[in-house]
Order: sequence, then C-alpha cells, then structure tokens
Amino acid sequence: MSKKPKGILIILSVGIASFLFMYFAIAYRPPVQKTAGYLYDVSDSIMQAAVWKVIKNDSNISVPPIRDANGEVNYYNDSAHFISMTMKVRANKEYQYTLMYYGDSVFRSTSTVSELFIHDSHDPTRQNKETNNLFFAPKEDTLLINAFERTFIDKLDKELGMGHTKEIK
Repeated sequence: MSKKPKGILIILSVGIASFLFMYFAIAYRPPVQKTAGYLYDVSDSIMQAAVWKVIKNDSNISVPPIRDANGEVNYYNDSAHFISMTMKVRANKEYQYTLMYYGDSVFRSTSTVSELFIHDSHDPTRQNKETNNLFFAPKEDTLLINAFERTFIDKLDKELGMGHTKEIK
C-alpha cells in the first residue's frame, strides 16, 4: 500500500516539473534589443572610407585599438567587419556602440550597395545585458538609435553626399 502513493507522488512530481519547464520555455520570451541598419547606394569600400573619415574627424568619437595587449585582433573591433566605438553625445553623456557591415566579404566586394548597422549599443552608466543579462526597454533603444543618428549617421550622410535607407530590425 505504501508503494502506490510513492509512485503517484513521483508521477505527479515529474508531471509538475514537466509542466513548469514547458510553461517557462514557451511563455518566457526575453526582450530583444532593437537595432537599426543604414543602407547606402555606394560600394562597401567607399562607405568604409567615409566611416573612417567621420570617425577620424570627430573628437567626440573614440575607437579602441584593433589589437589587444597580446597583439590579438579584437573580434568585435576588427575594422573589417565590426567597429566598436564610444560616442560623446552630450557634455557628460557617452554611449557605446558596436557597428557591423552587412554581408560576407564576397558580397561586400561585389555589391553596389552597402549597409552598416548597429550590432550592439548601450549606455555604460545603466544596467545592460553584459552585466546583468538585461536588455533596454524600447524607449531606451530608441534613445540610443536617435543619438547615434545625430552624432554619426548625419555626418556619414554628408560625407557620402547622399541620404540612407533606414531599416529597424
């Protein structure tokens, strides 16, 4: 008689555990950071040259060294696929961005259009996904995107002598 309740308890425990696992696996959707892409009607080499000209001519934009202290290339700042930067957007406010060029090297070397998009962005004074596994609320994503456009994309548009097509992803 004592074996039946144990068996039922085990079945109930497994059933409850399975239900909870499925509930959280299906119901929990982590927030996704909104990002923006900027498409230009120029080749990748022309866009990259313009990007670096904007960076070099703006004292409010800083890019960390491409190689670390050991001489290794920083994956998210290799300058060929990614560019990491800090931008001063106001007197006492800086945001950090990692930009990525769209497409693989074959696409980028043959295409007549190019795209740069925000791979990652954050305000180092606030909690972020790197430190606390949190994403910004949509309002904060929009704030970071708008600051990026004012501080960088507007200058890139002028340098290229054209506007861009914007994609929110």
